[in-house]
Amino acid sequence: MALDSAHQQLFTAWPTLDRVDVLSTSDYHLIHSIAVPSPSTLDISPDGTTLAVGTSASHIFFFNTATFAKTNDIVFPGADLGITAFLYTANGNAMIRAAEGLSTGGGITAYWNSASNSFSNVSNAENPTKSIYSPTGPLARSGDYSKIILGDASSGGAVQVIDGNSGQILWSMGAPYGTSGAGSGYGGYIDALAANKDGSRYAVCVEVPGFGPYLLVLDSSFDEVYQDEDGCIGMTFSGDGQSLYRNVSVDSTSDVQVLDMTAFTARNVPTYSTSYMFWEASDTSGMVYGVGPQIGAPQGGSEVLWIALDTTSSTAPPIPPANDSLQVVRIIDNIGSPQGGDSIRMICTGVGSSATVTIGGAQAKNVSITTIGDSTPPSAGLPNELMVTLTTPAGTPGPADVVLSSNGSMTTVSKGFQYANSSTIFPFTTSPNFLVFDSLRNRLYAAHQNQVEVIDVASKAVLAPLVPVAGKLTNSKFAGISLSPDQNRLYIADGGASMIHMLDLTNPGKGYSINVGTAIGQSPTLAPGRVFELSTGKLFGDVIGSDLDQTGTLFQIDPNSAMGGWARDALGNPISGYVWNTTNNGEYALISKDGSFPGYSFVGLWDANSSTTYRQAEKRSGL
Repeated sequence: MALDSAHQQLFTAWPTLDRVDVLSTSDYHLIHSIAVPSPSTLDISPDGTTLAVGTSASHIFFFNTATFAKTNDIVFPGADLGITAFLYTANGNAMIRAAEGLSTGGGITAYWNSASNSFSNVSNAENPTKSIYSPTGPLARSGDYSKIILGDASSGGAVQVIDGNSGQILWSMGAPYGTSGAGSGYGGYIDALAANKDGSRYAVCVEVPGFGPYLLVLDSSFDEVYQDEDGCIGMTFSGDGQSLYRNVSVDSTSDVQVLDMTAFTARNVPTYSTSYMFWEASDTSGMVYGVGPQIGAPQGGSEVLWIALDTTSSTAPPIPPANDSLQVVRIIDNIGSPQGGDSIRMICTGVGSSATVTIGGAQAKNVSITTIGDSTPPSAGLPNELMVTLTTPAGTPGPADVVLSSNGSMTTVSKGFQYANSSTIFPFTTSPNFLVFDSLRNRLYAAHQNQVEVIDVASKAVLAPLVPVAGKLTNSKFAGISLSPDQNRLYIADGGASMIHMLDLTNPGKGYSINVGTAIGQSPTLAPGRVFELSTGKLFGDVIGSDLDQTGTLFQIDPNSAMGGWARDALGNPISGYVWNTTNNGEYALISKDGSFPGYSFVGLWDANSSTTYRQAEKRSGL
């Protein structure tokens, strides 16, 4: 979150919705939404004119805070797992922190020069230099942008303060992990940091193994002036810098504590959430804004929310309304027949009990609304995503606007649906489960259980089906099919027979079959899900079934020797994931992995020319 006091608005990043919402600080209505892929951190420039948004794909996008127009886009090199923090400094430059990939581990921190768009003083957690910058951990700045405070999340507990005008170090306690003097810091993990308006107070949250979080307050000379153990995760200073907001637990109830920075007296402010909030912004009126999990809230469920809390009030605040402005988040099925009659799905927010949809001006039929996931009933703060399903009306070939109306509001997705020129139904006995288009021959291949149907697009005729060179196998269950980069070979991942079949499209009747388990020296019952030919000629695929708990693991096979092994990262570890497609004539393969929390989900590229390295971009969940 970032507070824009000049325009009385609050920017909130929603990584799972791929957008940044702009909310009014007067009544918290939605002013605007900015489309940003996986936003992970944001900050406002010292002059208040620019919003910077870091993403999990290592990009930093810049937007005008008044018009919300994008003004710039840069990439932070080496941030394989995405940017975790971006903070402006007083001179308009910035400190950037990111998580690196498995090739290096740990994190990376750099000072960005906005004029030259250059990065300097980079340090690395696994192979560190003696840079002044800590490699990984929390990052915070003073309200006047004059001071940046960095924390080291390793057990050494190093903390550093950087001058926001020069980028030079002002003070250090300890040193980053692996550097000279490491371990001489606060002796614990630095969980959180905060600096007040003018840098006269610094709050350090140290997680001491076996004990718990300690709050340390430092003065402008970096001398310790206060310490307690009441809690300190998720803390920020008030807009005037005179108070520290933090979470404390009183009688099993979560409260927000306001700690005076002169007398160090405290008062508790009740809040309805039973879970810790991560306070990220505040103003001078006593309002504090934060994000966190809503566990045990009156609506039920466990969702991420944002909250605005009046710390001058002695009563618990009301539950904030769901941020349910009418929006179409994504149209999943966005192409169909000009005759209409196709069933399409749209992910939306702000939809009431009923809705109408028009496509190209014609009204859709059979509009139904269902909830997504476990968001029933809606959670506070988090936009409640709903699935709108409908049947398309007839239309004119080409793009068409999609208009959604509900609760007296209307929203339009310009050219959100495309009508095809024509449609033809091919009534196969068994429904195809995978399609590939051969642009070289203008043919469509449709995989069945044990054969591949061939459709000539020009004549719309169904040709003779394709089968493995050795003939149909009784246990075949074709999964993914793909074409070689030159489109002369068709590959079939046969999950039922644990085989990869290659069919030579230039020489009918020629090809081969490879048992995946045998080829990589594992169990012969490894079921491939998809397989692709890389630019090197090797086959790259994934396992969707196994008798050895190897489902979701990537492999490589040399078709010339019919031998291979697991795809591995730079540390020699097998890579768990799935392969979806290739690009640049097989030079790169798009891979992904599902996970339940940050660090375990990613989308990335496998580099065929560097078989032990790959780049991944973390897809974060929550806020």
